[in-house]
Amino acid sequence: MKSTFTTISNEKLRTICEKYGIKKLSIFGSSIHGTANSESDLDILVKFLPDRTPGFAYIDLEDELSALFQKKVDLHTPPSLSRYFRAAVVKEAQMLYAHS
Repeated sequence: MKSTFTTISNEKLRTICEKYGIKKLSIFGSSIHGTANSESDLDILVKFLPDRTPGFAYIDLEDELSALFQKKVDLHTPPSLSRYFRAAVVKEAQMLYAHS
C-alpha cells in the first residue's frame, strides 16, 4: 500500500499545525512498519506548544487531519500512551512537522 503521508501537502499540514498550536507531529504504528492496509487508521503523535492545549478543538484537529490524509486518524499525545510502550512509540515515530 502506498504511504499517504508521503503525498500530502506540506503547506496544508503546516497550516493545520499552526492553527492548533502543534509543536511536533509524527506518525507511528502500521504506517511506518509497512503493515498498513486499506482499513488501517493513521496513528499520529502530537505535542502541543505549552500555551496551546486545544481542549474540545482536539476533535476538530483529528477531523482536519483525517481529511488531509484521506483516512481515519487516531490522534495521541505522549501522556495519552500507555507507559508500557510510550518510550518505544516516541523513539520510532517519524516526524512530519516541527514548529520552528
